[in-house]
Amino acid sequence: MKWLKIDKKAKTKLKILVSSVVLLSILLFVIASPNQPVNEDTTTERGPYWDKICGSNICNVLVYSGIVNYFDENNYQPIDIEIRNSNSDSYDSEITKGEYQTFFKSNSLEQQTVKYVKNSIEITLQPVALNYRNELNQEQQINSVQQVTGYSNYNEFIYENIFGNGINLKYEYWNELLKEGLIINSLNDFPSPEQNIMNGENPTL
Repeated sequence: MKWLKIDKKAKTKLKILVSSVVLLSILLFVIASPNQPVNEDTTTERGPYWDKICGSNICNVLVYSGIVNYFDENNYQPIDIEIRNSNSDSYDSEITKGEYQTFFKSNSLEQQTVKYVKNSIEITLQPVALNYRNELNQEQQINSVQQVTGYSNYNEFIYENIFGNGINLKYEYWNELLKEGLIINSLNDFPSPEQNIMNGENPTL
């Protein structure tokens, strides 16, 4: 019988490989196996980026790429991104069950039209006149803010025709940020920059 000769370096690599396989097996067992007895009823534990759902003696951990749960001073709860009627005397609509809170006024001309709150820090937003600007700080007003009534559409709050016919302002609630967007239905509704604005280079809104 011939014996297979293994040098010291090969032995070290073999030990590392065996140890890695054993460690991986232990990790897989820990993840796949419940760490405590589970009742027949489904139970859920949450963190900002994960849900642990247990039932019928099986636990599954779902890990997400972004924040899905917020802390409500007691426990982590699922973020609710639907805009609802506000309990505030100053605002008409709100989202409060999330990583941050947002409040909206329906009247586009009221002061502090939109309020953003996170970690007790408040930021208020106010629509202003829509202008072209260039690098020479020259301005061309496109339209002033019109009085319109904003409305909610699930996680969006829309001020339709706020800058004139076909030019809308939209706020969209995402789990981690509030997105503001200018919606132009048709370029025919949007005036072109005047020549002096073009001559100043890099005209922007």
